Amino acid sequence: MKSNLLNFTIKENKMLTYLINKYGGSIYLFFKINFSVMEDHESQRKLRILCLHGFRTSSEILKQLVLRWPEPVLQKLNFVFLDGQFLAQGRSDVEGIFDPPYFEWFQANEVVL
Repeated sequence: MKSNLLNFTIKENKMLTYLINKYGGSIYLFFKINFSVMEDHESQRKLRILCLHGFRTSSEILKQLVLRWPEPVLQKLNFVFLDGQFLAQGRSDVEGIFDPPYFEWFQANEVVL
């Protein structure tokens, strides 16, 4: 059975929600949705997801976590991973688990113009 959302089956929608909750932690997802209906499965565009890492981590760390998702889900998605603009100025909670560099999206004492 197909849902109307993004041409995923209801089961796939539930799986994606489950994966985000289980592995995502501080993943924030921004969707670019193509609402046009395409009959030809081969010409259908993948859903593009902007993946922004959590505090004092990196896009590489987030990529390692997301790529653990089941292959049928990964095949339907196009991920874009970005790093924060500042190198982390303090200790990261993932030190010893994942290698640096670590990034931050903002710093309270910095002004970006």
